[in-house]
Amino acid sequence: MLERRVLACWRTRASMAGLCAGVLVFLLGAGAAVPLSLNAAWLASLAALPACVLAAWAARRRMGVRMMRPRALLLALVLELGAVFLLASLVCLAGQSLILQAQPVRILLAAFAGAALCALSGGAGLARLCFGLRYALPLCAGALCAVSLGLPRAAGPWPLLGGGAPRLLVSCLCMGTSALPALLLLLPPPELEAAGEDALRCPMPGWRFFALRMALGAACGAILLFAVCVCSGYESLAAQHTWGDRLRILSSAQPREGTAQTLLTCLQVMVIALAAGCLLSGAEQALDAASERLKRGRLGLLLAGAPVLLLLLAMSVYGYDAALYAAPLLGLPAAALLMGKGKRA
Repeated sequence: MLERRVLACWRTRASMAGLCAGVLVFLLGAGAAVPLSLNAAWLASLAALPACVLAAWAARRRMGVRMMRPRALLLALVLELGAVFLLASLVCLAGQSLILQAQPVRILLAAFAGAALCALSGGAGLARLCFGLRYALPLCAGALCAVSLGLPRAAGPWPLLGGGAPRLLVSCLCMGTSALPALLLLLPPPELEAAGEDALRCPMPGWRFFALRMALGAACGAILLFAVCVCSGYESLAAQHTWGDRLRILSSAQPREGTAQTLLTCLQVMVIALAAGCLLSGAEQALDAASERLKRGRLGLLLAGAPVLLLLLAMSVYGYDAALYAAPLLGLPAAALLMGKGKRA
């Protein structure tokens, strides 16, 4: 019975990581890859699949390893920066689609409040929510895309390599950050920590268990990015200079701002906020691992959320493009955290 409970906990944790991976694949593809390789950005997103599989394999090797304080602090920092990128994407998307007349600071505060409330529910609750939505989200997104995009009327042939092979290669390198959610697997599910040492010592699933869920999440993000590329003309993608416009899944052959397209944008906003909450919750757990005293009064969540909010407020003054330029670099510290194999504690 205990082993089944442990397996269920890791299944929900892997579903959380898979959802975050899918969100990052889409946001990195639409935000960073589309300006570089235009219609070929979906090809670049395919590089995220082996990256996620490799990251899941590396994370499995480090599961159960006692995390030292410097490593835990670095893990919290990387997850916080990932949350900053997600929330900056959310602000740009909502500010240029759903609430055009609202002040950017109010959009920012609402986005941060939504992610913080998700994180406040705790890592166990978020993981179970992600597990419960693992089928509903792809089905809803696919149905709304089919209605709003009108694939039979999509734009005609488009260049296979977009902006050229060199730019496509750079786009592939930018997708490495999509494996960042594998860092969540380095932290044991909170339910297991509460269950005691016996639960933590139970056998964990193999690396294929986690790699499959990470790869499926990344594949869903790549499919959504494919919808963006195939249903928008080469010229229309080249003309989209703003970050928020590139995140909108719209067809150049269909009327804009229909009901299905609005619902699709609302779904995007909610999922991005959920993914940001997952990363904030992971950052809180990493800080709690660095210092047990932070568990009192949820001080870990406060310390994890404060830098995120300050960075977002700074970017509201100087521009959100800094988050977009820095996001591809987050793959480097994430890879450093996944490297090596330690002894189980």
